[in-house]
Amino acid sequence: MKRINMIDAGIKPDGCVSERLTQLISDAGDDVELYFPSGSYYISKPVAIEHRRGLTLVGDNATIVTHFTPDGDPKENNNGFNCRDCRGLTFTGFTCTTDNPLGAEGRVVAVDNSAHTYDVKIDDKYQVTGWEHFWGTDTFDEDGTPDYVIETYDKIVTETLTGDDGKPRKKFTGTRYEVIGDHMIRVHMPERFDLSRLNIGHRVHYRYLIYGNTLFSFADCHDVTLRDIEIERCASMGAVISPRSSNFVFDNFNIRPREGSGELYAANADGIHIVGLAGSLIMKNCKFAQLGDDALNIHNQAGEISALVSGEKTAQIDIISRLNLGGESKVRELVYGFAAAGDRFRVYEKDSFIKKGGFEVVSYESGHAVIENIEGSVEVGDIIANETFFASVQIENCEVRNTRARGFLLQSENMTVKDCRFYGMSLPGLLVAPDVIVWYEVGPSANTLITGCEFEKCAIVSNDAAIMVRAAHDGRGEGYPAGVHRNLTISGNSFRACGGSAICVSSTDNVVITGNRFDSRDTDSNVRLVNCSNIVRSDACTD
Repeated sequence: MKRINMIDAGIKPDGCVSERLTQLISDAGDDVELYFPSGSYYISKPVAIEHRRGLTLVGDNATIVTHFTPDGDPKENNNGFNCRDCRGLTFTGFTCTTDNPLGAEGRVVAVDNSAHTYDVKIDDKYQVTGWEHFWGTDTFDEDGTPDYVIETYDKIVTETLTGDDGKPRKKFTGTRYEVIGDHMIRVHMPERFDLSRLNIGHRVHYRYLIYGNTLFSFADCHDVTLRDIEIERCASMGAVISPRSSNFVFDNFNIRPREGSGELYAANADGIHIVGLAGSLIMKNCKFAQLGDDALNIHNQAGEISALVSGEKTAQIDIISRLNLGGESKVRELVYGFAAAGDRFRVYEKDSFIKKGGFEVVSYESGHAVIENIEGSVEVGDIIANETFFASVQIENCEVRNTRARGFLLQSENMTVKDCRFYGMSLPGLLVAPDVIVWYEVGPSANTLITGCEFEKCAIVSNDAAIMVRAAHDGRGEGYPAGVHRNLTISGNSFRACGGSAICVSSTDNVVITGNRFDSRDTDSNVRLVNCSNIVRSDACTD
């Protein structure tokens, strides 16, 4: 393997390297190691890595810095690395951060519930000009766990105003606030918010952005490894994997604030978000702390059959996907690579989520497919899932702390979560659930083992369990029949100070729950089973 030192290639640390690095990668060929000596490498636009085979990027105390604006147009922000059509790609030995903080935080100094306002003293290390855009608000307890006393995803209003220099400037407003003094702001909340639980001294964080930028983006990439990566800040998500990718390893891949920084978020959204992966996902020795959403969400996009024309041996179908938020249902675009000739799809009855058939794709283009080898029944309104993207999942010796959503949201098959630790989760530490009520994500699980894990202070803001298995992401997912999920084992785990219960399983056939330890002797509250069949259960309790 050829080795190229960045300095020898004219790419020096402590400077902007985006265009030169993209060109070097394009020219370097295959089976190459790119060595980054100690220093900071500033990326002002995404580095494109395309059509490479056997490329390794090695950092030696090297830091990757991406641009993030707290008060300008979010279009100025950028991804780190956009990877497409690569095989045998490795990133190792990098620290990653942004040039500006991801948000601002402070403490409540006054509350006026009748006026729907509260005042906050923002920490001195953050700028306060009135131009900062607050995409969302989150409150935290003293442990650093989001407590949902206030939790908003704000609708953004864009205006063109006159800037401090007298020139036109765009202003982005989500959470409404005004500057009332040195690092003092007054926040104006909608009337529907009850501020009675907001206390003087309460910790508040304002995210400058939620969705929009990814540090590592992959599409049609195979046999990829990210090892010894320390992400101290990333604008939105740490890594996004899109179809048609396969076989990813995350080893000592960490997303957490720099030690001593006191920052309440290291990522404004998910740690790792997977929208269709073939083969396998391996995660080991990873640590996630202070994330704005799930540490891991692995899923496959759900399709819905919107039209069907049957033939003698084949049929033609039109496929859509949906997003149902705030009572509004929207048809949304299918992801690139959603289907290809030769893919096998499963067909589910929408209301029960029970598999009712299957088919093979002859051809596919832009939501229109010709299908054959049809099994069972296929009807308009059915939910479909591509079998290609049910990657096996192996997660071992990982830790998630103080995350606003779930630890791991698992929507695949042949999954093992072993010797992991979950602390300070607003929602469940583990959620095993597809969803076609809101998000249109699949699929139902099979052959899942959760063992040797520790759960403490999980699901603290909901009536959920530390481990939730159901047929939708929220509380509406417990009414589905047994058989949505199959072959689940939860054994040898420990639970302390969790929410509504330690374990809640619904809609599952063949459930084994044994040897788990709880800090409560109330067995009924420790384990809840709803619409399950073929159950083997034995519990252990501790004081």
